[in-house]
Amino acid sequence: MSENIGAAGNTLVPAVLTLESMGYRIGWERHDDQREDWHADGPLGHFWGDDPLELLGLITMRELRGVNWKATDEQIDAFAARYLPDPK
Repeated sequence: MSENIGAAGNTLVPAVLTLESMGYRIGWERHDDQREDWHADGPLGHFWGDDPLELLGLITMRELRGVNWKATDEQIDAFAARYLPDPK
């Protein structure tokens, strides 16, 4: 079965529950300008982002790509060719 899921308010709680089930402790703080910083500490280390979905994405990226999670120059070039508009 195929689903359509978008990043919205109803995905924040499931994201936190998923992260907790993966062994992460979740925390957050709100700043004076109402900006929030979220962080997760767990099996792969410390991660931080703007919201639980961002944390889940970072942790999933690290899990799937491993310690060499960063893109190579070739991967960056391929990304740019595929997704960034030609400046001409």
